[in-house]
Amino acid sequence: MSNAFTGMFAEFFYDEKSVKKAETVENKLSCRLEELYKGSKRKM
Repeated sequence: MSNAFTGMFAEFFYDEKSVKKAETVENKLSCRLEELYKGSKRKM
């Protein structure tokens, strides 16, 4: 029932300007081809 209510009224309460995305985070990590193939764990 709540899904039907949400679907009916979401367009009235949804404002694209109020929705903000977080900034993209990028970090360079050095690795070898073997590590890419077999897998590896890194701390960030």
